[in-house]
Amino acid sequence: MDRDLARAMVLERCACYDRALDSAKKVLEKYERDSDESFWARRIIKSLGEEFLKQRFADKAMECYRLTVDYASDETSCGEDKTVVPFDDLGPLTVQVAAHISKDVHDMMMAIQTIQENKNKSESDLIREGIYLLILKYASDKNVRDQLFLKLEGSMTV
Repeated sequence: MDRDLARAMVLERCACYDRALDSAKKVLEKYERDSDESFWARRIIKSLGEEFLKQRFADKAMECYRLTVDYASDETSCGEDKTVVPFDDLGPLTVQVAAHISKDVHDMMMAIQTIQENKNKSESDLIREGIYLLILKYASDKNVRDQLFLKLEGSMTV
């Protein structure tokens, strides 16, 4: 067994969640996505994310969520055309929103879309991700934070 993986398991059991997350991240960076080590590291990270939600640490819970998405196994992706998109599963109900943006903002969106990790994302995916980042920025407000925790708790238990 990998030393960092064993360390992550022990630290999780000892309730040293931050250090367990660091060790699990090291495992994900070292191994292929479909390896057994990566599988167990993702399981630990998911468990840590649930614990961070219980303790109301939104930034750490979102970090866990992003890691599980960024390091998802190749079996969980839906072919070459569609990969797992962050925040895509935060609810079946969607609301159509239209907005007008300046050409400068649109040009920046196009530049962001050319980054390797964003190649498979559409403009609407990037805008949706930006809105969620904006929500996290204002999560210090109690009403926003309560709504955020309700949504995250629902997505982490699935």
